[in-house]
Amino acid sequence: MLDVARLQLLAELRRYGTMGAVALAMSYSTSAVSQQLGKLEIEAGVALFERAGRGLRLTPAGERLADEADAVLEALERAESVLAVTPDDAGEVRLGVVPTLMWTAVPQLRTLLAAEHPSVRLSVSTFEPEEGVSRLLARRLDIMVTDEYRGLPRKRQSGLRREPLMRDAVTATLPRGVPADVDPRELDWVFEAQGSEAERWALSICREQGVEPNVRFYTPDLALQRHLVLSGLAAAFLPSVMRSDGDEYLPVPGFPSDLERQLYAAVRPGSGERGAVRATVTALRSTLNRLFA
Repeated sequence: MLDVARLQLLAELRRYGTMGAVALAMSYSTSAVSQQLGKLEIEAGVALFERAGRGLRLTPAGERLADEADAVLEALERAESVLAVTPDDAGEVRLGVVPTLMWTAVPQLRTLLAAEHPSVRLSVSTFEPEEGVSRLLARRLDIMVTDEYRGLPRKRQSGLRREPLMRDAVTATLPRGVPADVDPRELDWVFEAQGSEAERWALSICREQGVEPNVRFYTPDLALQRHLVLSGLAAAFLPSVMRSDGDEYLPVPGFPSDLERQLYAAVRPGSGERGAVRATVTALRSTLNRLFA
């Protein structure tokens, strides 16, 4: 019988393309990954992967087996979910969030879970969306909270399900002290990390308004973006979760007033049926809408 842990390594090899990347994602050594995949090939009796430049790619037999591996792993998670159903939804939940939500929403989330689902054992880590989704696919997280900007949908990942949490209004925001009727072409801007989906979205919005933005700062930290706005150093696209502190924020003239992003929880279909995971997603939705909607 094929070993389930080795099947998971094969599925991760298809996702990451190198044994080193699989080792990093799964917290193994590269030699251990290589050894276990070699044993899987012996068990299967066929070649499962081959060299492709500096990486590896699965053979046709490896692709078929990786498909079955994903199905087996999902079925096992569903079985665990059935066994994990308890009257009080007890269980551990590993939650990943984008950094902004760690300090804006997580304290209230923990308070709500403690009151309504005290047997949920929550651990929280911060990740940028791409890394968090990779960890979710590698079964190192149970939930990843991430975002998607209107007009720039993220690539849908097979093996994941999205649970909508809230719509978050985004405003092109003037730096403090800048006249409200300023020409947007004269502004300095702060965008998210170069090459990120959020950066591409912001650039497209500016260009739709006939503005080629003068981007002076790049950072994925929305709190730092807000600080640059309040310091009068840069304009930024700030979501409502960053404009709920009581300060006054003025919109960039001529920019759309209906910009938004969707916050959602990504879960694997199997683990997403666990009572503790369902309770956490429901509490997340309630917390975010109570704070920011």
